[in-house]
Amino acid sequence: MARAKSSRYVHPLWALRRTKIDPHDLTIQLFQNGQLRQNSNTSQLIFDCYRLVSFISTNITLLPATSS
Repeated sequence: MARAKSSRYVHPLWALRRTKIDPHDLTIQLFQNGQLRQNSNTSQLIFDCYRLVSFISTNITLLPATSS
């Protein structure tokens, strides 16, 4: 059975929990065929990161990640 990216088994924010990374100051880049197509920063988002995670977690189960 394939799992989609929106699955409750995907944990993209695990690194933020264990480091002192500021989620409101991260570079967001999109490359297509090796060419930079979009370049932005999380500080330019309409909603802050915590509000986005709160909204997403109303429909998707976000569990704390574990490292091996």
